[in-house]
Amino acid sequence: MPVTKPTSSKICRCLSSNFNRYFSFNKKQSILGSDLIRNSRKASANVKFNNVRFFHSSRIAYAQSQVEKNSDAETSESFVQTFRSAMSLLASPACIITTAGPKDSNTNSYPHPRGLTVSSFSSLSIKPRPLVTFNVQLPSHAADSMRPFKTNDKHTRPIFAINILPATGAAAKSCRAFAGGLGRDVNPFTHPSISPLISFEGIRSPGVTRNGGNEGTSTWRSEFLNVPVYKHAKAVIYCTQHEAFSVQDHEIWVARVLHVEINNNSTKDENKELIESERKEIMLSESASSLLYQNRRFHVVGPNLSE
Repeated sequence: MPVTKPTSSKICRCLSSNFNRYFSFNKKQSILGSDLIRNSRKASANVKFNNVRFFHSSRIAYAQSQVEKNSDAETSESFVQTFRSAMSLLASPACIITTAGPKDSNTNSYPHPRGLTVSSFSSLSIKPRPLVTFNVQLPSHAADSMRPFKTNDKHTRPIFAINILPATGAAAKSCRAFAGGLGRDVNPFTHPSISPLISFEGIRSPGVTRNGGNEGTSTWRSEFLNVPVYKHAKAVIYCTQHEAFSVQDHEIWVARVLHVEINNNSTKDENKELIESERKEIMLSESASSLLYQNRRFHVVGPNLSE
């Protein structure tokens, strides 16, 4: 049988098929190898990620435990007392905030005026309108009487007065009274030691300046007449609530200023029927600075310091 010689085309086809099989095999091996490398890298990355995640989880758990320990420390009686002692070193203005209280619809009057003492009063802003701020401990009947309310589809913002007090003994006693010193259920407005010092007609003295003008030229709004004020206050600022923010057992109040009275000359009161203690209070309040509260006692501003 004759032997046929392979043609060049057959040789090429043979080489081509062998090459394809070889290449295909190596390609599969290469893919398998790449997959193995990729999988090993993923496994290594997962191990590293799990280690990092465990490390961070441990740190977070440790931090949380420390926060809980610190929280326990912050609520301890010794910590609270230390904090109070530190804050008592700060001198603050002592003011009385007064309001007419709830209105009696039957008599169209305000039979239960309210008031409270604050040592956190401060100006907050002037533009675009004057705002002041103070803190109120809850619960508070006075604060409840100063909140905006709605009746018959009409929104009402009660007016209240912030009394800047003279540094006198009577003013200090009044602060104690409006801070609950007379008893939890005693309304200071009805107490014989406080009621003579209260006026429902503003600071009725010829020396009063109201909103930049004197009493004869400044408009006196009738709605202020129901708001009780301290007669011998250095100044009275009439406000309504602008905002109130609850923070733990307190509220931070922001109030909008409506009207201001400044008592420039309180000794010119010509009322001959004044009792002796009230007359003495007037004389002291003329020269006294505003009342301060520091180290759980009331104080007067001392002499100026040389700088």
